[in-house]
Amino acid sequence: MNKDQKRGVIEGAALVIFVTAVTVATTGCSSDPADKHTKRTTNVAASKTAKPKPTPAPTGPTEHTLKSTAAWGHISLKVGDFRRGSTDKSGVPEDTDYVRFAVTLNNDTDDPFNLRDLAVSCGTREVYDFTDQLEGVPTIHVLPGKDMTWDLACVQAKDEKDFQVEFNAQAGDERTAIFSGEVK
Repeated sequence: MNKDQKRGVIEGAALVIFVTAVTVATTGCSSDPADKHTKRTTNVAASKTAKPKPTPAPTGPTEHTLKSTAAWGHISLKVGDFRRGSTDKSGVPEDTDYVRFAVTLNNDTDDPFNLRDLAVSCGTREVYDFTDQLEGVPTIHVLPGKDMTWDLACVQAKDEKDFQVEFNAQAGDERTAIFSGEVK
């Protein structure tokens, strides 16, 4: 038995002991039937008044349609205004078809949100074209209570309809919002 297996056995045994101790404590140890009934009634009443624990926020990727909003606590993100285009000689990559879309980030926290902490992935190359204001994610902070909108573009052939883009707030936040759907 390796070290990890031994640790698993020990943790499992500790859990069994804990559950047994909780069961004994909540049912009482008295041999007087009246005592057991009183303790059980008290515990049931207490459990009915106890507030449920809040469900933790999802920690893995969350899926969204192209018309929905993703939220990480008090930061929300939405994409929209999808349109097709093509770069010319000034774009990177040049002479390439793309899908352009608007991104809006709303900061409803008490702290500035650094947009440098927002990673974007299209599954294809991102398009940059300074003459057409496609410059990637801005490199500034969104102040508390404010929002910011900018355009991004991702390489996509004109005949491809399915589109997906992912955003990850890297600042210690491992959650990813995946937006997907059809683009005309």
